[in-house]
Amino acid sequence: MWSSGTLAYVGYQACGTYPLQIRLQVPKKLGKFVLNLRRNVLAWSGNGSGYRFLIRTGSPTGKIAYEQLGSLGHIRADITKGVKKYRKQGFVDLFPTIECTGDGWTYYPDSDWGGWDIEAYNIGGKAHDLGDLQDVSAWYQNHLDRPEDLAKYDLVILGAVYPQDADEIAELKAAGVTVAGYVSFGEDPRPDATPLAGDGGGPGGFDSRYVDFKDASGVKVPDGYPDYKSYGGGRNFYTDPASASWRAVILEKVGQAASAGADAVFLDTFFVTHPSLEAGVRPLVESITAAHPGIKVVVNGYDLYKEVAGIVNGVMFESFTYAPGGARLSEADLAYRAGQAAFANLLRNHPTGPTFDVFTLDYVKPYEDWAKFEDAVAVAEANGITASFWEMTVINPAIDLTASVTGAGVVLSWDTYDDDTDPEAMAGVGRYEVLRSTAPIDVANENAATVVATSLPPGTRSFTDASAPASGPIYYALRAYRTGSDRLLAGVVTVQAR
Repeated sequence: MWSSGTLAYVGYQACGTYPLQIRLQVPKKLGKFVLNLRRNVLAWSGNGSGYRFLIRTGSPTGKIAYEQLGSLGHIRADITKGVKKYRKQGFVDLFPTIECTGDGWTYYPDSDWGGWDIEAYNIGGKAHDLGDLQDVSAWYQNHLDRPEDLAKYDLVILGAVYPQDADEIAELKAAGVTVAGYVSFGEDPRPDATPLAGDGGGPGGFDSRYVDFKDASGVKVPDGYPDYKSYGGGRNFYTDPASASWRAVILEKVGQAASAGADAVFLDTFFVTHPSLEAGVRPLVESITAAHPGIKVVVNGYDLYKEVAGIVNGVMFESFTYAPGGARLSEADLAYRAGQAAFANLLRNHPTGPTFDVFTLDYVKPYEDWAKFEDAVAVAEANGITASFWEMTVINPAIDLTASVTGAGVVLSWDTYDDDTDPEAMAGVGRYEVLRSTAPIDVANENAATVVATSLPPGTRSFTDASAPASGPIYYALRAYRTGSDRLLAGVVTVQAR
């Protein structure tokens, strides 16, 4: 819990008035900032209409940090976006109210509740997690030749890193990026498809790091040969986390990443560990943090992350909404993943629970299918976790694109994820284009649309199309360019007529 306090009963309040001022600390390392009003924010009689609960920042006329329709009770509001610009100041003043017609409102303490009336949790921002984690690049490829792209992420998961990468990694860290090197935790990749002879203490006389729980056809009967899966022309052999041989390999790879300057390691293939061997998982992770104090650990794994929830800094849920190849998961698979996220949030959001970040890895390319990209982001956010993708993506440089018809033409307006004064959201954006068409615009047909504005500068927040047709529907899209032809459809909107 970052901040807490109590409020008294405020009596009858006219709708739209602001009798309450709540001051909360805002940490510099800001994760997901959630405000709990544990008592009741209520309509006075419930006989009015148009009820809307608002929280404004800074003053009663400040920006809206949270909005919810209806006459309400207990409020749990994610106000991360609204408080982000107050990190340097160290605190934020919040002003809640209910707007309505024909009624009033009140804040009413409920005597059945114990503890604080107000709680603010900085989820994902305490010392034991990954810091200000809003955007993640999980490409597993180094691409250290593209520092300007990597630098806009909070966490970058590279492939294996080496001492010769030290200068580029230092540059990213100087930009505030947490850099993680890739380590395969539960599989030993062998490009030649042959297990290592090693100490000879394992199945078939091979190394003791290997396991044998099934035969080559997948039947759960040991066959005297190390278990594996075929991958990329080679074989990935499953490993025993309690094996001293395998522990030495893991520590060597982590040491390699640390010597290159990486401040984190990403343990992939974490969830493949055989259930009978799970007791060895936590000691192996503890050996990493003992050998490299201060290094952050991120694991890829459903279920098994619970074994290490108190000692790791981040958890990835791979294929949370979309599988490799871009197919959306079945409802049953989505429900399973939602359950995993719910339990993770239960752990990390509890005031005395372990603190760690949770993010997805979805197989969607936003520049090929914007609808899937938005869907994956929406599903992740609905489950209280951060979305990330297999391909490197830009921070969407425009949100809330709207269109209104005026006498001067069609006026397009948009905003950014961050406050206008925060340059993070505009990192790398060189210009905007506005597209117009008589048909819906997407990545498949965007080039057929008419370009009505070609070089709007990054700070632009509106554009008026004075040449818009008099009849509709009219379809618009905002396209953002980073460098050259590298571009992204940043929003699509429709109007009916001028």
